[in-house]
Amino acid sequence: MFQVTFILRFFYYMMVVYMPIYLHSNIGFDWEQIGAIFTIMLIPFVIFEMPAGQLADKYLGEKEILVLGLIIMVSSTGAIFFIQSASFLVWSAILFMTRVGASLVDAMQDVYFFKLVNKHDMDLINLFRDLRPAAWLTSSVLAVVILQFFTVEYLFLFTAIIILLAVRPAMTIKDTK
Repeated sequence: MFQVTFILRFFYYMMVVYMPIYLHSNIGFDWEQIGAIFTIMLIPFVIFEMPAGQLADKYLGEKEILVLGLIIMVSSTGAIFFIQSASFLVWSAILFMTRVGASLVDAMQDVYFFKLVNKHDMDLINLFRDLRPAAWLTSSVLAVVILQFFTVEYLFLFTAIIILLAVRPAMTIKDTK
């Protein structure tokens, strides 16, 4: 589960830092449009996390929803590389989908992890929390390397490939229900 958490944080870094720059510099949106797109983009965290948790608890389990979220993240993040449109709706939709996947992964990683640990597992809890800065550091270094050889849209293609690496570990977890 730690790989999934690390890769989710990696995704967040790449998207938070480079997506606004890309939308402004490469696609041509102004900052007001980007703010509106990002508002739409973040809606999945409000509407999907709780129902996903309930669905995992009652019917499916964490693994299925986690893998679905990762697949949505891979496909929508990878699609960013190919989109040249300057359509507000196109970018709102694709970024909305990246966050549909991320909201499912975010909810399931928390549900799964905190079902497995207790108050005696402080070392695991601390490691889980330390993955955030580790992922941000790793992704910032990797972004610098990628940008030495490729244009910024390649960051999203590489990010999709890295997210794909989380699918296999996610498929090996055992549901807690």
